[in-house]
Amino acid sequence: MKRSLFILLSISLLVGFTYKEAEDQTPREVLEKMISAAMNLKTVRYEMKISERVDNKMLAAGSRVKLNVSPRKIYLKIPKIEAELLWAQGWNDGDALVNPNAFPYINLNLDPYGYFLRKDQHHTINELGFTYMASVLAGSMKQGGGAFDTYCSYTSEKWNGHDCYKVVVDNTEFKHYNYIAKQGETVVSIARKLFVSEFMVIENNPALGYYTKLKAGEKISTPTYYSKKMIMYIDKKLSLPVNIKIYDDKGLFESYEYITIVINPKFAEDEFSTKFKDYNF
Repeated sequence: MKRSLFILLSISLLVGFTYKEAEDQTPREVLEKMISAAMNLKTVRYEMKISERVDNKMLAAGSRVKLNVSPRKIYLKIPKIEAELLWAQGWNDGDALVNPNAFPYINLNLDPYGYFLRKDQHHTINELGFTYMASVLAGSMKQGGGAFDTYCSYTSEKWNGHDCYKVVVDNTEFKHYNYIAKQGETVVSIARKLFVSEFMVIENNPALGYYTKLKAGEKISTPTYYSKKMIMYIDKKLSLPVNIKIYDDKGLFESYEYITIVINPKFAEDEFSTKFKDYNF
């Protein structure tokens, strides 16, 4: 009896210590764990709700995504209109195959970076998944140095049934400044170099019109960081974000809610082809 009580007491103390140890992580350690989990994904399947600010209005959408990280293969479906998109590295001359399920009722081959697939979208299909936001965070953490830790905090909270770390990054150093373009640079290449949103750059430089190449010496307004404030709910078991809210100096800029996430699912051999039985290309 005494031995049983001793074992139970030992287990309870161990569990308590482990929990405390986990909760004693710094915000940076929580984010680094998330970045590592995102970068190590091989395949993922998820359903998400999207809300993005376009022309001062929040536009809502939803999608179901299947992603093979390397070689990169994507299947995307928009349930509301039953539209489908298929893209695979080294296939279809680099174009995405799109079944719009609407006029003209034929499959379309569209440039993933072209006007039609970028219209009213903050991101291209190349940013689907978790690695893009993970790389942005990693870049921001490196860029901010030790100061990053002073405006980053977290608490344990539940979101949509998930046990999460609610991480808040309240960046007091966020501002806009004039960037001088170098030879051959584009809005996208500048945004990638500075770890900021190219859509935010376009929004703050209406004269640019689109993501075209810039002239050497051309001056554009650029944010110092990706967000003024970021609120992220990170699932404790998956170490992946299930809710991301991004704010700039105007308010809510974009929001992504992951309703379901299945990590490293095994896809069928033809699951990223037009031959797959569930697709309607």
